[in-house]
Amino acid sequence: MIGTSPPAGTQLSTLQPVTLQISRGANTVLVPDVTGLNDQAALAALSNAGLSGTEVQKDSTEPAGKVLSQSPGAGKRVGRGSQVTIFASTGAITVPDVIGQLRKDAVNTLKKAGFTVAVTEQATSDPTQVGFVLSEFPPSGSRGQRGDTVTISVGITSPTATTP
Repeated sequence: MIGTSPPAGTQLSTLQPVTLQISRGANTVLVPDVTGLNDQAALAALSNAGLSGTEVQKDSTEPAGKVLSQSPGAGKRVGRGSQVTIFASTGAITVPDVIGQLRKDAVNTLKKAGFTVAVTEQATSDPTQVGFVLSEFPPSGSRGQRGDTVTISVGITSPTATTP
């Protein structure tokens, strides 16, 4: 509080209003919006605003380092030097299960998930497996980064033995 109106010491009758003059504080700053920035740019922006930044990694399919959220949020007034936590993406994505899918469908599913696809062929005597994914590596549920390669083995007709 920096003052009152009327000033301190003034005699007032009951129910007369008194206005308090409260300082917003010279040492407060607005928290900038750093959501969507690269983590290093976000930390620099916080530092430039007179704040301290801390990064916490969070699994997300967003590119690694992209700031997903922050606490406290943008526009809040906080003391200079206050801590702002940014939550940045690890970029980790999960390998989807494509075993049993047609080759084309499996390739599309993996590409949409963010992976590069390598295809190998595996001979099979079961005609119902021809053209379908028989295995994948790394296996479904594994975590990787956008652009990592997933190798799928697709069934092909095994060469039949000829009789003389």
